Amino acid sequence: MTGPEVWRGLGAGALGPTVTTLIAAALVRLGGLGRQIVVARVFGVSTELDVYLASAVVPVFVGNVLGAALNSVVLPHLVRVRHAAGIEAAARSFVHALKVSLLVSVMASLVLAAMAPTLVRGVAPYLASDPRSVGTARWAGLLVVVVVVTQVLTAAAISRRRFLVSALAPLATPLSVAVFALAGGPSPERLMIGTVMGNIVTCTVLAGFLVRDGAFERHGLGELQRFPWWEAIAMMTSIAASGAAVGIDRALAARIEPGALSIVELGTRVPESLESLLAVVVANVGAGGLARWSVQYSIADFKKRAIRLAAAVGSFALPPVVLLVWLSHEVVRLLFEGGRFSANAIDEVVNVQRPALARIPFYLVALLLARALNASRRSWSVARIMAVFAIVSVAGDLVLIPRLGVSGIAWATTGAYAAVVGLFVIAVARPQLARRV
Repeated sequence: MTGPEVWRGLGAGALGPTVTTLIAAALVRLGGLGRQIVVARVFGVSTELDVYLASAVVPVFVGNVLGAALNSVVLPHLVRVRHAAGIEAAARSFVHALKVSLLVSVMASLVLAAMAPTLVRGVAPYLASDPRSVGTARWAGLLVVVVVVTQVLTAAAISRRRFLVSALAPLATPLSVAVFALAGGPSPERLMIGTVMGNIVTCTVLAGFLVRDGAFERHGLGELQRFPWWEAIAMMTSIAASGAAVGIDRALAARIEPGALSIVELGTRVPESLESLLAVVVANVGAGGLARWSVQYSIADFKKRAIRLAAAVGSFALPPVVLLVWLSHEVVRLLFEGGRFSANAIDEVVNVQRPALARIPFYLVALLLARALNASRRSWSVARIMAVFAIVSVAGDLVLIPRLGVSGIAWATTGAYAAVVGLFVIAVARPQLARRV
């Protein structure tokens, strides 16, 4: 069975939403690259950019832990409930999940705002005396609320096959950041305000479409006990493990030398843009299809289809990765050179970009197999595997940073993803994979 045939197996019309999602996501990633070009030319490799990045480390980590965990659990849950009990039961479950996510994220945001000085000092000690750091960090605390709500709204939109709006709505964030960077100059606080405002616009767009679809209509309180909160806790644990590794990467980079954190950010921008472009398809079209497979096929057929689909996705990602690795130096010079970004920084950014690109096929395979485990109510398997990922990644940092400098962080992350792909394949192939609802 070829890659396209496997993908078509996700359901009737899967290729159409895939192409639509790719085009919309490509526009968003182009917007993200445009934002990064503007930020690089306005800020360069500077203390101001380090303030912005360091202030966002913990809030983005917390937002991703809560938001991505809820997204990965809410989507298959809504598909299962809609398949078993109808659209009204799915609407009840969605509204309940949204209320709880709002409560939890607001509480987390308040705690982060109160702890802003301590958090900045912990991530980048040399920025503790910078008067801009605390204000920027407090604005960053608001990101938790908007990121979490966006993820839950996105899951609901995908469950209703609103692939275009779920992929295109995030375009508001890079556009907002670029506007605030140009208007505010090299001010980390204004750049953070632009980030928050862009996410708010994204939430508003998603909510508007869901209101039109009737997703917020009240239908009583039945079915709420069926929401898999234990699975959500497992995914929070999983994402916390991977997010902790990323946070440690940033903290270690900040301790190498001033500007190292900016080099990591700029060096991973192109890889993360391609990675997230392809991941949108996996997380939107692929995850929804896997959720339907889990209730339509036998356990043996589900496992085979999931592994074949993962192999097809990894193979699809190889050609653009190889091309970008080959052209890495030219890409960095074309995108970032100019303004406060000097020619001397090009080689340092390239040395981070190449290993960051190499991780993309491994990341996509791991993501899809993790979604297969989510769909089969095996989220604790994902949590255990991602704990291994965090340990391997941090150990790699400690070994490689003294030898390779900043680029050692990117190599360690790539090696960790390569290691856990095998664990995901084993977990999916195990006989006790699927536990039906």
